[in-house]
Amino acid sequence: MSQCYGIDSHNRSFHPQLSRKRHIAIFKSLGKHDSAIVALNKYLKLFMADDDAWQDLADLYTEQCQYNYASESTMYFPSSFVSLNDFLAFNATC
Repeated sequence: MSQCYGIDSHNRSFHPQLSRKRHIAIFKSLGKHDSAIVALNKYLKLFMADDDAWQDLADLYTEQCQYNYASESTMYFPSSFVSLNDFLAFNATC
């Protein structure tokens, strides 16, 4: 339970990465997508190797119909592949 707040229960050290991810998750769960995007961009300036965060950012941009930003963010994580068909499918919903 304590890891949700960015504290490792084994050595009682604070982990800013976990804390920031928790804040992003809270913004997403409250439907505050703009705040989540801002928080993710700040997070990714510090933790650029987090593939899941890049994927979340691309998903949030896609939900906001900001396809240029979504396609740019997918270039930064190597495990991603967003096809043109995915963008076209989302474009039909906006």
